[in-house]
Amino acid sequence: MNHTVRQVLVMSLASFGFFSLKAQSIPNGGFETFDDVQVDRFLLSSMFNDQTCENEGGSLTQDTPFTGQDRPVGFRTTDDFFSNTLPTYVFETDEAFAGQSALRLQDDGFFGFGIVGLFEVETLVQETLPVDFPFEQLPEAVEGHYRHESGNSITVQAGSCTSNGVLATDSTFTGGFAVYAEFFDADSSVVAVIDAVFPDADVYTPFRAEVEVLVADVVPTQVILVFSSCPEFQSPNVIYLPGSNSYLDEVDFVYGPSSLETIGQDNNQISIFPNPVSDWLNLEQKKAGETSFEVLDTQGKRMYAGLLTSTYQINVNDWPKGIYILKSAEATSRFVVK
Repeated sequence: MNHTVRQVLVMSLASFGFFSLKAQSIPNGGFETFDDVQVDRFLLSSMFNDQTCENEGGSLTQDTPFTGQDRPVGFRTTDDFFSNTLPTYVFETDEAFAGQSALRLQDDGFFGFGIVGLFEVETLVQETLPVDFPFEQLPEAVEGHYRHESGNSITVQAGSCTSNGVLATDSTFTGGFAVYAEFFDADSSVVAVIDAVFPDADVYTPFRAEVEVLVADVVPTQVILVFSSCPEFQSPNVIYLPGSNSYLDEVDFVYGPSSLETIGQDNNQISIFPNPVSDWLNLEQKKAGETSFEVLDTQGKRMYAGLLTSTYQINVNDWPKGIYILKSAEATSRFVVK
């Protein structure tokens, strides 16, 4: 996509809340709020080279407004913005890991697949669109909880275009839950990426999609972030696996080691368990001495503060379900109240 087209798209997104993100957490990452959204849509044409599997240009024209039904607030799907994309299947579900609701992404074969993110991707031409995000540092990962069931596998013939280029041999695709991201600096250069696929999981399972740093010591100013029930969502020949479903809940950027169980260095370690928790949260410190800590919700409201010497218990039985952040002088972590 040329720079002019990208800037037009970024400016159009500014009207729909993408520039109102707070702090460095993903708003509505627990997928508790859904609503209809009316947006201006565009027609996107491209010049695609089926020998190199690359887009070699394109144009963008204004189309009539469109109302997306029951979208997770703060997120969009492809057909919200582009008139000439296949319909995207994104649903609110009460089969949640925590809270009252979660997100379901559905791959229904020819008719479309579930994809949602802090940006929009043009699925037919391998194009991505960054949006502003108030980073203070580069995240180390995206973490959350997912379930996934893949549809029937499919074999694609040699010579077909995929997101990795032209297939040299026949290849079989078996599906999975995909997390994809690109982080950009002020000059729109990619400084880091996420490209992870997770296997089928019958129950909600924690995932951690690691950030791969391409340019060190750069704080990004824009991000692309996608969750999809179709790992080949960027392919010019999107590879559908009918019957695939992904369930997603409690996702966020992570700025340190995995916070699903333990934080800190070996000589200054705080263990948090169980995680998720429904009644008593246990903290355990291996080092000697006192450590002050506080617990915040994702809006920055202080829920608890204390002084940890060895072990500590917090009763969270009457706390609202969701993600909470434990902060001390040396480390930051998070846990989930279910």
